[in-house]
Amino acid sequence: MVLAMERHAKEERQRHPPGTFDLSQWKARYHSELHGQDTDVPPPGTGNGLPPDTDLIGRRMEAHDLAALLDIGPGGRPVTVVAGMPGVGKTAFAVRAARDAWATGAFSQILYVDLHGYDPDRRVTTHAALFELLVDLGVAPGEIRDVPASREAQWRRVLAEHTAQGRRLLVLVENASSAKDVEPFLANTGDHRILVTSRHTLTDLSMSRVVELPVLPRDESVALLTRILQVQKPDGHSAAESSLLSRVADLCGDLPLALAIAGGLLVAEPKMSVERLVSELSEFARRLPVLDSGDSWSVRVAFSLSYRHLTDRHRGFFRLLALHPGDLLTAGSAGALADVASPVARDVLRQLRRGHLLEPARTAGSYRFHDLIRAYACELVGEEETDGAQRGALDRLYGYYESMTADARSLLLFSWRKENGSASRFESRDAARAWLDTERVNLVAAVGAATHQGRARHACVLADNIANYLEDKHYVEDSLAVHDHALAAAAGLGARYRMTASTWRGNAARVAYRFAEAERYLLDALEIARSLRARQAEASIQHNLGLTYHRMERYEEAEICHRFDLDFCRKHGDVLGAAEALTALGDALRGRGELTEAAATLERAIALFVTVNYQPGELRARANLVLVRQAQSSTQGVAENIEQLCRVLDQSITEGMPAVEVQTYVKLAEAYRARCPHCHNTSALQWSKKAVEMARDLGDSQILTQALVTHAIALGEGGDLEQAYETTSEIAKQPQSNEFLKFTRAMLDHIASNSGVPDHETCRNDPWTHPLDQLPHSVLSGRHNAHPQGHSGTS
Repeated sequence: MVLAMERHAKEERQRHPPGTFDLSQWKARYHSELHGQDTDVPPPGTGNGLPPDTDLIGRRMEAHDLAALLDIGPGGRPVTVVAGMPGVGKTAFAVRAARDAWATGAFSQILYVDLHGYDPDRRVTTHAALFELLVDLGVAPGEIRDVPASREAQWRRVLAEHTAQGRRLLVLVENASSAKDVEPFLANTGDHRILVTSRHTLTDLSMSRVVELPVLPRDESVALLTRILQVQKPDGHSAAESSLLSRVADLCGDLPLALAIAGGLLVAEPKMSVERLVSELSEFARRLPVLDSGDSWSVRVAFSLSYRHLTDRHRGFFRLLALHPGDLLTAGSAGALADVASPVARDVLRQLRRGHLLEPARTAGSYRFHDLIRAYACELVGEEETDGAQRGALDRLYGYYESMTADARSLLLFSWRKENGSASRFESRDAARAWLDTERVNLVAAVGAATHQGRARHACVLADNIANYLEDKHYVEDSLAVHDHALAAAAGLGARYRMTASTWRGNAARVAYRFAEAERYLLDALEIARSLRARQAEASIQHNLGLTYHRMERYEEAEICHRFDLDFCRKHGDVLGAAEALTALGDALRGRGELTEAAATLERAIALFVTVNYQPGELRARANLVLVRQAQSSTQGVAENIEQLCRVLDQSITEGMPAVEVQTYVKLAEAYRARCPHCHNTSALQWSKKAVEMARDLGDSQILTQALVTHAIALGEGGDLEQAYETTSEIAKQPQSNEFLKFTRAMLDHIASNSGVPDHETCRNDPWTHPLDQLPHSVLSGRHNAHPQGHSGTS
């Protein structure tokens, strides 16, 4: 349009005698004829040349705030970039902000130009755009310089003249694809303002602020759909339909362009129900075809302009990202897919993010697709990448995940071995754990995807590599899902794969408190191990079966299993295995009431763990020893138990074992109550409350029940019986909590009938009372010497 206008203006001037050509009248007539408007429409430069204003749903306050920023006087940033993904509504937002700014009277004139920077067929050069802007400012077409540098200098002079006259200009530059597109407009802007829209952040544009425009909040998405559908149903929608509109918004990714097309589809086809639209959009491969209006107004077309703007290399990289089975894109996994080094992949990911083809994810340095852009990338990879290229990319990705998880597992489980000097991709155990934390959702998705893709070995190896991590971090649902997939994959791989998958599936069921299910899977694994005469595997399965029997309170069977495991480990010199077996055996003996033997067994386990410097095992043994000591009697040292628990707390945090950590908070609260429910009530309340909060986050109903019981009793002992009884209502909501509920209410009734807890004068005057209260705080703050030296450990 700019080029046509420049040509027509010059031709029209040549037809008129010198001095008779009225440029303003001609421009008004030109624009009115072009847009079908009346001839009395004011010329564009007055603020009426902007694109049509839309009735914004939401973002009104944001647009008003942007207008206020544009109005800031000397010293304010002269350039504001409104950046966002294709279809997010940048134009409507910027036009509304410009009109709001115009309405304040802060600007004498608004200029508008669309560079079409992402459409090679319509792209307008800055040289041509400057011609239109100069015409808007009253410069005769014949007086506008042809040489680019001269035209830019002329633009600067005209801006300076307006500044000298006290006139402020607001220039709205649409669809700039790079900083170079905008820079010619910026020189010597003075108190003038430039408002730019772009799919790129243009962070390299000097003296600019960037306003990132996200997709709509869900309630505003539903409001937009409702407004569109008022044409179809002026009286509104039922509650059920409103709920379905929220689902439509979700499937459209809250993207305004997609929402407008979806709403228009419902209006254009009155017989199409919202329910049917939801059904069609729910099919991932059909989502973009549904959101296609049949002309240039479609989500796919909007995305294609950004895709075509990429280099060939970046297009290929973008396509292959669609093969990633997870939601999180990192430099390592993206590099594996594209067969480039991680630093190179990181640079490309950042460039795709700057172009809003990717979104920042929750973890620093990681990215994700908007759902609709992922659908677009999936279409492209199917159309433009051969089957061989896709297989190769997935081979590299699964190979990367297998090697990384194997390294992480080795470092977390076996770094205590002095002979383990093999090189690792991780600098430390903390680095390995952090990588697993970041990639967890991807790894879980990768096991499922590998199973569905027929990559059975990849699925089983990945599941095996991450099993300990998922169990230690108490990701119960993830663990169950992963090992269900592994079991399905192992069916065609042979007995050893089935044995391993069944073992891990049984362990996952045990952690989920599904003990009968756990026993069934572990017995299946045991049968396979015996058929294979795999004695080491049999011992390991016996160990896990014993842990399950312990949770089922079948302590004698648990003891038999653990003694089998212990004998095997001793015969084969497996020190760590023997320590683990002793820890579990000590717990079984405690269950049977053999407290003296249990304590001695756990002390031997602790000594072995110390010998091999394996802290995760040591903390489990120490935690179990505390339970034995508490069961023996308070005379054997409740204060010592508190110190032991603080050591367990420290190690559980260091090792990243949240299930052990939350159980330790429960045990701490119980230990403080055991020493003196009056003098240590504040500590008992604090740590039981911490346990409740953390158990809720973990989603572990059994640990939560234990924490709630302890917290309710501590509340009662502290005199807050009303809150204590209220807490029992939450206990009642937990599964299999009847016995816990009866016990808690009985305790509270007893406290109430005895008018609270009597003051323990002896304990209150004990010099160790305050230091013991402070000990967990010292652990959490990293200061382990807060308690007095030489503590005797007596209560």
